[in-house]
Amino acid sequence: MKEFGVVILFVDESYQKDRSGIWHYALAGFGINEFRYRALQTATYKLMGQYFDVRGSYEGESWRAALGDRIVVEKSARDVELKSAFLLRQGNLRRFGGDQSPHYRLVKEILDAVAACRGTCLGVLTNPVDPQCVKDCQSGCPDAYTKLIGLAGRWAAQDHPGQCVTLGLDTEHNGVNLPLSRCIADYLYRSRAGERLRHVFPSPFWIDSQSMVGAQVADLVAHILMNSMLPESERKALDGLWKQVYGLRGRWDGGRGGTITRF
Repeated sequence: MKEFGVVILFVDESYQKDRSGIWHYALAGFGINEFRYRALQTATYKLMGQYFDVRGSYEGESWRAALGDRIVVEKSARDVELKSAFLLRQGNLRRFGGDQSPHYRLVKEILDAVAACRGTCLGVLTNPVDPQCVKDCQSGCPDAYTKLIGLAGRWAAQDHPGQCVTLGLDTEHNGVNLPLSRCIADYLYRSRAGERLRHVFPSPFWIDSQSMVGAQVADLVAHILMNSMLPESERKALDGLWKQVYGLRGRWDGGRGGTITRF
């Protein structure tokens, strides 16, 4: 059955240097039909209401007793931004029980919701000399972005024929990366490889992660993939979440490697 509506690919980046000085970088997220995204957003807000509590709703220090099951924050759940730097922080996981902590369980249930809404993980994994090199536009559209756009175009052509996928990129310091936007448009309009990707909308949309659940979930996906690249001794214990993310990969007929690639 053909689906209608816009197809959105929410994208974020995550990177970390290991102890030997090698950078590990993931440019990744998930693609989803806009109507299914509405269901995902509803499910995510419901989960946030189940897991987050406002500290001010407790008397005195009684909030401390709830920390094994709830995530206590200073503001309402609807105003909390889902960030890997908080939910998947090593200290929080260790302190509250690893994969039994409310932080881990919330991320697990959000990824379950992405799967239920037929979201597909897409990503590019790389080891750059420096993370800033990944967005260097001096020589045209950066390699990581051309590879991600290629994955997105082939995935959309296979799974969403007759529709275009729109890239939703997280704003940087609350602003738009104009050079990168121009490079992506030039690649899709003026290069032979880009012109063949007719299932990709020619200009990315820049979105505010604080108000867009999709961008926040993309942040979680990118971080989990990046963590899987680290040397085993330096990884957080996120194996269960990693399996969930890899379970979201799409594969098109005759394709190699699915929607996650490494170079």
